Amino acid sequence: MYIFKKFLYNKFDSLYIANNFILSIINCYFNIFSNICLNIHLYGDLGIGKTFFMKGLIKGAGGNFLVKSPTYNIYDVYFCEKFYICHFDLYRLNDFNNLNFFENEINLNYNSICIFEWPIESVNFVYTPDFIINIFYVLNKRYIIIKSSSLIGRKILFLLKKLC
Repeated sequence: MYIFKKFLYNKFDSLYIANNFILSIINCYFNIFSNICLNIHLYGDLGIGKTFFMKGLIKGAGGNFLVKSPTYNIYDVYFCEKFYICHFDLYRLNDFNNLNFFENEINLNYNSICIFEWPIESVNFVYTPDFIINIFYVLNKRYIIIKSSSLIGRKILFLLKKLC
C-alpha cells in the first residue's frame, strides 16, 4: 500500500492538495486509459472539510461549479472537460440497493471519478476503492491521508508527493 500523508495548516491547504491530486489523476490515469471509472472513498467527521476538498478536486479538474454537500439529494454529478466527477454522500442512505439506480442513471463505467462519502455505513457496499482518503483531527490539527494499493495509484501518489 502506498500512502500520502500531509498536515493541513489551514483550509486552503486542502484545496491545494485536492487540486494537485486531481491533476495527478488526470496526468497518470485519464491520459493513458479511457472508458474507466475510478472509485474514491472519502472519510471524515461531519464538518471536517470533505466538501471543501471536493471543491478543490472539481476546480482542479477545470470545473467551475457551485459545489455543495449532496447530503439531501444523495449525489451530484459534475462534467469536467473529458470526464465526470460523481459525488455521493451515503450518510442518509439506508438501502444500498439504490446505488444500482445511480449506476444506471449516471453510467458510472465511462470516464468518471466517483467519490463516496460514508461508504463504511454499508455492509454490502460493492464499489472497491482505488483510493481511500481520510481527513481527521489529531490534537486540534487537521491531517489528510490518501492511500492506494494499485500500481497506477502508486504512480499518482508519487506524482502528488512531488507536486506538494
